[in-house]
Amino acid sequence: MANADAGVRAEAEPARVAVIRAGALGDVLLGLPALRALRRIVPAARITLVAPAPQVHIATWDATADEVVAFDEPSLAPLIAGEATSLPDALRGVDGAVVWMRRHAEVAACLRALGVRVIASGAPFPPPGVRVHASDWLVESIVGAIGPVTSPSPAAEPWQLSATVGLTPPADAQARINVRLADVGLGNGPYVVLHPGSGSRRKNWPVAAWIDVAGPLARERPVVVVAGPAEQEILVDFQRAWQASWGTLPAILECLSLAEVAALLAGAALYLGNDSGVSHLAAAVGARCAVVFGPTNPAVWRPRGPHVTVLGGATPSADSLFAEEPAWPSVEAVRQAVDGWLRR
Repeated sequence: MANADAGVRAEAEPARVAVIRAGALGDVLLGLPALRALRRIVPAARITLVAPAPQVHIATWDATADEVVAFDEPSLAPLIAGEATSLPDALRGVDGAVVWMRRHAEVAACLRALGVRVIASGAPFPPPGVRVHASDWLVESIVGAIGPVTSPSPAAEPWQLSATVGLTPPADAQARINVRLADVGLGNGPYVVLHPGSGSRRKNWPVAAWIDVAGPLARERPVVVVAGPAEQEILVDFQRAWQASWGTLPAILECLSLAEVAALLAGAALYLGNDSGVSHLAAAVGARCAVVFGPTNPAVWRPRGPHVTVLGGATPSADSLFAEEPAWPSVEAVRQAVDGWLRR
């Protein structure tokens, strides 16, 4: 497998496996199916996920990982740089590792020199030009390198482990989001969640298009807009455009914790969003989703789940993750997808 550097396979299963995963919210969610595959490969091992906070904590919601360590933990810095002379205290006793980073080879070599017996390492996502879904790419990077997956049934294949995630938000987050919804006058009625932002402005469907879809929808049922601290610019643009077209703003919830966002999404009648980590979270908690792609390829990056409709999306060139010309869907196509979900 081109993605994996298997290292030296040991006959005995590792007792503790560290999974070192760089990336944002969507990247961590795309890796959860591979963590579940790892659990099936080494069922007796203790799994420690090292990833950026706060998204690293998602792995504890359903015990995908036994423990988590924040990527920016100071004691990890020498290892992340590939220069450690001993394992950091947070990873003492690790004898297996999975490394998904751009500089995975250096980190894997460092771990090998420190006595870690079983290592799978590879790029954190498919390189440009490779048309493989990111979750499949990660699952395949550990199958064979760490060991074979014990399939839940004879018909199951390793890739099927990455078909959906299936997360349940913490119960206390549900209680908190109920309070926030009551504060904006929504109570427990059905609502639609709209997330007009993403990790890159290039992936944002034009604000005017979202308003053309969500404005008429808001006449029929409450619309809740979510935005994170890095999305203030797009939120301001959205508020101005909405007021110009529809007057009174919909409910806006800012700076929720990830657990609270997950609880909000799990209770929604429908979720609308771009190619973003929040869209992956919506799919993971089982929300009905209409997700818009433009310059990126949904064959590689789409959220997976039984209730996800993806619209638009381009095929970038072999040397880029973004197409020069985004292939946005029409407003009418998104409206039809929304209507289709809400009529079910």
